[in-house]
Amino acid sequence: MGDADTALAAVLAPGVSTGVFEPVSASGVWLCRLQPDLQEHLPLLCCSSNWLSAEHAPEVVTTLVQQDLRDQFVKRFDGSLEEARMKWPLGIAVGKLGVTTVEGRDPRLTLGSTEPHVNPNVRINEKTFNPGHRDESFVGFTMDVSKAHKRIKVRHEDQGLLMFPPLHASLLVALMCVLKVPMSWHKCHLKAQIDWIGLSFNFNYFFVQLPYAKIRKGTLFLDKVAATTRLTRVDLEKGIGLLLWISDVFLFLRPWLSSFYRALFHPPATLLSASRTQLQEILDCCDECLRVVRAPTLCNVSLGWKLLQVGRTLVNNKSQVLSLHSGSSRMCLRMHNPCSRIVQIDPGLQRLAASWSNTVRYSPMWRSMLPARFEEGSAAADAFATGSTVGIGGWLRSSASTE
Repeated sequence: MGDADTALAAVLAPGVSTGVFEPVSASGVWLCRLQPDLQEHLPLLCCSSNWLSAEHAPEVVTTLVQQDLRDQFVKRFDGSLEEARMKWPLGIAVGKLGVTTVEGRDPRLTLGSTEPHVNPNVRINEKTFNPGHRDESFVGFTMDVSKAHKRIKVRHEDQGLLMFPPLHASLLVALMCVLKVPMSWHKCHLKAQIDWIGLSFNFNYFFVQLPYAKIRKGTLFLDKVAATTRLTRVDLEKGIGLLLWISDVFLFLRPWLSSFYRALFHPPATLLSASRTQLQEILDCCDECLRVVRAPTLCNVSLGWKLLQVGRTLVNNKSQVLSLHSGSSRMCLRMHNPCSRIVQIDPGLQRLAASWSNTVRYSPMWRSMLPARFEEGSAAADAFATGSTVGIGGWLRSSASTE
């Protein structure tokens, strides 16, 4: 049948890899990475608390966890962290449990695996992406497998990373029933206009539209970025998620997302004043690249931080630090915190956010799903500026034109 992912069944049977302990092999479905990911491996952490959305709704969390236990999507681990490390010797991580509530839908559990450094350590030998509305044929049918992501078996070695405190629609439905695939029937639609992946698709007039509520949330986020110099990492991550949706319709805005990602992954450095004893302890807790792999006890430095500068000297390894000589009893250290709770917003990003906001607010919220028609012809354009006067003009002549 020409299926590129012929090894999928063999991978699903023993359990899928998370890509933390070894890269996920290329399936042939997506674009292969030309170069390996050289990002440093962050130490796996065990979070001691959950997100506030879970802490403030213990009854909801208890009900949802009990339901997942009954459905065998999760399994209770009766033991200490040390016993867990013995069971999964390659490593464990304890993430943050959260509750996501969306108007008109039942609440659902989410497991935050970014804080314990699981997500940042994932290595996939392909550039994976989900299809947008431009990538698929026009089919007005949606289907959802009930709790599909929870039905994927994870291999034993990786289970320790997931702990927490054009066929006709009727034929497809019949096929799913024959295969006994559990369906979320309330998410199945067969009509002229359907909502999918946060977009509204109209098959009478073949256009895709951003819902007003999503436009409003996006502009509120952009206005906030344009008016502030500091933002929480959580707010920026949520806002980037909104902008990904918006730029799926306003595709010309997609390249400018890089500035938002740069702010997310380049947090400001933290300055510390440390004694010689504290500096020595920090060095003892660092690897050769000066990344903290054990938490010091004499100063407020966390796992994953990296030492960048001692005094006025930039450092890259332990040998450079040990070779420094200073007559002062205390030294100023500059350290990089990759998971800083606060993200710095520079003036350039402020201006970009304001421009995005105006574009989204005053542009049409719909785009045609029909492919652009190619037509031969000739065109020219030019612009001028003299003093305070500017002008732009041009002409277009179709090959079918008689003039």
